[in-house]
Amino acid sequence: MQFMTFRLYSVVSLVTTAAMVLHAVRKQDGSFFNTVVYLTSQKINLVILFNFLIVLLSNLTSVLIWIFFDHIRPIESKVV
Repeated sequence: MQFMTFRLYSVVSLVTTAAMVLHAVRKQDGSFFNTVVYLTSQKINLVILFNFLIVLLSNLTSVLIWIFFDHIRPIESKVV
């Protein structure tokens, strides 16, 4: 159940980030510099971007653990 909740949270984070970036590109008429300034100048945009970064790193960590160690026993997960 916990994994499904995090998967839903990851999808919501991805959709929110994509919508924010798309809105910024449309608002700034596709100018890269103006879009980056717009995305980094508002606090809510930074919160959404950092949230997506944390979710992305967490998912990447899970994938790397799955690739190199396959399934980890509960006692081993406390060490990792």
